Amino acid sequence: MTKRLTAIDYRNQLKDLKAKEKALQARIRNRCKEMVQQYPDISMGFIDYANAPKKEVFTGSYKQFDRYDMDTIFELMEIIEAHLASEHPHKQLNLYTNESTT
Repeated sequence: MTKRLTAIDYRNQLKDLKAKEKALQARIRNRCKEMVQQYPDISMGFIDYANAPKKEVFTGSYKQFDRYDMDTIFELMEIIEAHLASEHPHKQLNLYTNESTT
């Protein structure tokens, strides 16, 4: 027989989950910052949505990653990853379709 959870139990579980989410977001932001600094010549373009100032350009020396929402962070990472994949001479094939994954 399992113990029925109480409001305190649920509150503690939610608190733990929020702490894990915050830690994951910090790791993602740090990785994005590393990527931007490692590849400063990749054009990020202009960010004109979310909470970014209009027509702000991201550069390798950019320091304020904490003020951007996660969608912006993911978009920056995807831009860098797509650029690196397009420059890589070897294309990874999907085992099931025999097509390029890029």
